[in-house]
Amino acid sequence: MLMFNSRGGGAAAGTPDLIRCADLTIHLSERQAWLHGRPLALTPTEFRLLATLARAPGHLFAYCDLAEHVLGYACAEREAKTILQTHIKNLRRKLGDVAAAPVYVIAVRGVGYRFNPDGAGGTTR
Repeated sequence: MLMFNSRGGGAAAGTPDLIRCADLTIHLSERQAWLHGRPLALTPTEFRLLATLARAPGHLFAYCDLAEHVLGYACAEREAKTILQTHIKNLRRKLGDVAAAPVYVIAVRGVGYRFNPDGAGGTTR
């Protein structure tokens, strides 16, 4: 189950500051994430990637769109896919996901990635 909490402070008005789904908690304004109550040591890029995906659970982000949101610049699909693969691999490792049976970050082959807020694995091919 996905839960959003809005708070004053760092988050923009009307946007959630705290995202909770399954065993994952993301505090957007603090730029921190926890899995099973333990802090995740995410790089700034990994955090932006996780936050972008988690803000739109179930939404399929095309490689180019996700790269532009996370990296801040536009690039060709092949370049975006290559760049994102490394960051997704590292993020999945830190989330305990494996590519064959991911829990949170789901790949849609040839298209992009989506976030699964239920924490139930699977890939879409």
